[in-house]
Amino acid sequence: MGMTLLDEVPKGYAAVAEQPALIVSVCDRAREAGIPFDAPTLHWSLPDPVTDGRLGAFIETLTDLSQRVDRLAAALPVV
Repeated sequence: MGMTLLDEVPKGYAAVAEQPALIVSVCDRAREAGIPFDAPTLHWSLPDPVTDGRLGAFIETLTDLSQRVDRLAAALPVV
């Protein structure tokens, strides 16, 4: 899609300016702590590649996440 996140940094919930239409969490701790929005949610429990430490673990997690995002995007209605 031509989207890049190279210059992006993680932000907390307080930085979200608009009510989300959908929330997808990938961090078990963030989900367990509670999401402060009244919106539909999905949770994808992905392994933390930092725990593994191998480059391959990062690639595997990124590939899995990318495939899930592609499937989700294909399933959503075009607005």
